[in-house]
Amino acid sequence: MKKIIAVSIIGAFFLAGCGKEEIYTVDYYEKNDDARAAKIAKCEKASKMNAEEMANCHNAKRAQYLIDESKPIGLSAKKSEKTDEK
Repeated sequence: MKKIIAVSIIGAFFLAGCGKEEIYTVDYYEKNDDARAAKIAKCEKASKMNAEEMANCHNAKRAQYLIDESKPIGLSAKKSEKTDEK
């Protein structure tokens, strides 16, 4: 009986660890465009998430926000040429 309980408890610990995903930092998502885009797309489709998935969604979206905010506003890709008129 004690062996069955011990095996059950050990099995429960193994099962509790299954399915958990690693939590990545905002810095990781800033440096990995493909991972960030994939995570954001997955988050938008998900109807239910565990704590790890929610943390990764938040970090990926935060990284995208920081990237978007660091882009210059109102500047074109080409420099305008100035001509001196006299």
